[in-house]
Amino acid sequence: MNRLIFTLNILFAAVWAFSYLGVMSEIDPDVVHKVGRGIVAIDVFGLEPYNTPKGFMQRVWKQLQDEHQESSAGTGFLYEFDNKKYIITNRHVVDGAKAGSIHAIVNRKKYVLEELGGDTFYDLAVLTFGDRPVPALLEPLSFAPTAPALLQTAGIVAKPPPTLDLYAREGQINSLINQRMGISGHFDYIETSAKIKAGCSGSPLINTRGEVIGINTWKKGNKSYALAGALAEQLIQSMIQDDNGRVKRAYLGLEFLQTIDVGEGGSRIPSDKTPRPKIQGIIPAGPASQHQEQYIGYSVRSLNGVSVYSLQDLLLQMEYLSPGEEVVLELEKARNMGFRSLRLIAGELTEQHLVEIADYFLSERTPLSLQHKGGGLQLSGNFADPRLDLVIDHEAGAPLQVVASGLAESFGGRRLFQIRSKQELGIMIRLCSLQGQLNLMGVLPSDYQELLEGEEEIPIQTLKIRFHSDGEPRIGEFTSALYY
Repeated sequence: MNRLIFTLNILFAAVWAFSYLGVMSEIDPDVVHKVGRGIVAIDVFGLEPYNTPKGFMQRVWKQLQDEHQESSAGTGFLYEFDNKKYIITNRHVVDGAKAGSIHAIVNRKKYVLEELGGDTFYDLAVLTFGDRPVPALLEPLSFAPTAPALLQTAGIVAKPPPTLDLYAREGQINSLINQRMGISGHFDYIETSAKIKAGCSGSPLINTRGEVIGINTWKKGNKSYALAGALAEQLIQSMIQDDNGRVKRAYLGLEFLQTIDVGEGGSRIPSDKTPRPKIQGIIPAGPASQHQEQYIGYSVRSLNGVSVYSLQDLLLQMEYLSPGEEVVLELEKARNMGFRSLRLIAGELTEQHLVEIADYFLSERTPLSLQHKGGGLQLSGNFADPRLDLVIDHEAGAPLQVVASGLAESFGGRRLFQIRSKQELGIMIRLCSLQGQLNLMGVLPSDYQELLEGEEEIPIQTLKIRFHSDGEPRIGEFTSALYY
């Protein structure tokens, strides 16, 4: 009898725990309707037209051109912070909106919204009602205090225009993506089987208690993806607290590298034999510059007490850092040779830091120099260097007028963006470095103006800059980098 009671208690505890976590349990309709009181439909009519160039640059910008419409629609939800209320949605829902063209629809009434801040990388936007009162029918939603778990029940609650009816779909969490996919902002996302449809962008992903665990952003096939709630809330609060409504990103001024022996199979996944990421260089004028070169070559074992085995591990911890926060890196010169701790106060990433990253990268990793010339950026130097791979032969000694940068070929597909400044090049270096290479697309300076005017016969040259630890890249190795 005692054994039976004990067994029943264990079963009851297991059922309670699974129910509390939202695993294998359904979302109560009352919870859905309560969440619905914090949901708004977002309607945007009046987008600024893209100044789309012609010819090659039109193909570079084809993604933007294809996505552009005169109107946009999505979902948002009410969020309260520091006794003020805001509407949260995706950046792409309101991107390019003219003043006064963003509306929240509540009980079929339209309310003008103003954009307080946004972040394209994470596809987030914070909107306000301005000086106008918040509709009394709306109730703010709260983010969950704990992280979601695999197989946890998750639900999408939205009001997709034009129907404006409450839309709800339930599913389960299939994957927690804590690494960057390609060069996009797909980082720290939750993959669920709850299906989203057009107009659900910006809607909350909720648990069984109606707490927000993510912000629905995109879909692929039958899979839906939401930015993780913990990171989303941190970014939202950062935008609210900034005078310009932008995310303040932490910056250390360090270059990290990791080399993986890909072997015959070509796998780029680190194994237990893969050396940990190491500090390859210190970027001038950054927070770490005071330490000069004493830590170069040291492997990173942990960041703020969290073990690090790959650059993706390092990136995950760094994306949660805030400017002014103390950072402790536990370092090791060689295995079993003792540890050292590097303590830094994280700075704030600025446009000047992006310029410094671009200058550092070109001077330390390439034989090239970059100048503002000819109405854009010109590269000059030894294009025959083994660290470079020029797809089309280039005239000896002639500079290259840069028109775009990104990844011409990658696992994530072709992603190229026009660059016109060192700041933009610094951004592309940070985005592409985990992929192990950076592509620069360019033309002869004499052809540059004709290219911008739409001339189709201009030969486009692709320069591939491969990352490496020492000397030229070696066959059978894949080296990636992180500039933070």
